[in-house]
Amino acid sequence: MRITQNTLLVLIHSLFALLISGCSHLASGSGIPPAVPPLPQSTPDLIALEPGLFAGTHFYLEDDPQRSRIEQELDRLPDLEDDADESQIQAYWARLTSLFAEDYLSPQMVVDRWRIASYGSPDVEDARLQFKENFHVEIILDASGSMSGKIGEHTKMELAKEAIKEFAASLPEGANVSLRVYGHLGARFEGSGEIGEKTGFALCRL
Repeated sequence: MRITQNTLLVLIHSLFALLISGCSHLASGSGIPPAVPPLPQSTPDLIALEPGLFAGTHFYLEDDPQRSRIEQELDRLPDLEDDADESQIQAYWARLTSLFAEDYLSPQMVVDRWRIASYGSPDVEDARLQFKENFHVEIILDASGSMSGKIGEHTKMELAKEAIKEFAASLPEGANVSLRVYGHLGARFEGSGEIGEKTGFALCRL
């Protein structure tokens, strides 16, 4: 699913900054909004979240027909003081999430629709439509001349190689890991530092 929890929360935070800061007639009083369900902590939680009152609206557009109604709903929230603690901030965030949460389809529902469109039934198995765990990691290594400098008794390159080995060893079995090197051309030609910094290529897969 391309839209993640973080994306949703960033959009909601942007809405909060845009509308709340622009409204000069917020409801009096301070505190936290009425109790709402906790923020989703995973993709399944986000999918299971009930659609909000303003799901499907383009709240970021000034000419959205729901703009006035959105402002009225936000005006009902108590003031968020400058010294608000984490629980109050989280409560505001959760309230905004409950208002603007979209009606997300689960990935499996999308696959079922593909199956129905292609085979007439969601029960037909096709290896191309099976979800697989894929873990792709690209490690970028600075191979410029500066890596010959020392930190303590070891060169920066030696320390970098050791860090790469430790990191690669911590990855799940079967992970696809590649090593990309840059800066190495700068060491071959005098005055080519700019080329060395901007040139890189995938050296190998680990």
